Amino acid sequence: MITTYQDLHPTSKVWIFQSSTLFTDSQTTEIKALLNNFLHEWTAHHMALKTFGDVLHHRFIVLIVDETYTHASGCSVDKMTRFIQELGNQHGTDLLDRMQVAYLTSDKELKTTDLNQLASKIESGEIDTDTLVFNNLVANKSDFENKWMVKISDSWHKRFI
Repeated sequence: MITTYQDLHPTSKVWIFQSSTLFTDSQTTEIKALLNNFLHEWTAHHMALKTFGDVLHHRFIVLIVDETYTHASGCSVDKMTRFIQELGNQHGTDLLDRMQVAYLTSDKELKTTDLNQLASKIESGEIDTDTLVFNNLVANKSDFENKWMVKISDSWHKRFI
């Protein structure tokens, strides 16, 4: 069961999948349609999940389950992972590479780098401790709203600079 973002409880479970490449407008439209179809059918132990999904910044696929309605089971998470893998394969991108970090340049351009390259980017002056990074490990809707895009100095990423 698909719901609106506003109707999701603040503790709703969030998954964020970052593409290794930017999606085109047509890819974004297609992915949103596929995502909508998946969410409409997504269940846990044959029970509907209260869900929401979107593609943000032509780079991130966000899926949310309101677990105050029904909990996402291990099998439902496996279904989601297979769906995400298929999407990546269909669009020639890796959606499961957790070593890629997305950040905003001072010109508000969205760029990515390998996690292990953050220190060299700081040294070169390409980024600084105020650079905004995307924390794709946020766990719930409340954290998504408040901690998804944060200064690198306020993120777990700071361990790598």
